[in-house]
Amino acid sequence: MSWRLRLACRVCLAVGVDNPVAWLENIEPQTLAIWRAFYRVEPWGSEMERSAEQSSLTSLVLSMVAAGNGVEIKPQQVDDFMPGDWVPPYSPLTNRRKPKRIGHVEGSRMLCESVFPSLRKPADWDEELQSKIALENARKATG
Repeated sequence: MSWRLRLACRVCLAVGVDNPVAWLENIEPQTLAIWRAFYRVEPWGSEMERSAEQSSLTSLVLSMVAAGNGVEIKPQQVDDFMPGDWVPPYSPLTNRRKPKRIGHVEGSRMLCESVFPSLRKPADWDEELQSKIALENARKATG
């Protein structure tokens, strides 16, 4: 589905128009550009996708808590929470498929590790512990 038709479907849902194809044929290019610009500033729709992203992050947190208790659970990805026939959307800005979103999942993993230090790899923990000990020793030496 092209970004134009996808945008038309979303606008038509929002304003109560039942035929997005006819709406696209009759809309002036300037009006379509305004709707596109508005979508860039305040995206709407994709509630199911956002819900799936949140569920994926929750799954990641649960798997990390389980790992802290010695149980290995594979975290689920966004696609696992979407219908089987779901197709990732095209970006209305580039007309290309959005890449898999790894950045905020990785950021959430790092946040969880900072909240639950026992989830870190032992080498990371040892390095941090050693740096804290060295910092404390330096404070004692100067103070």
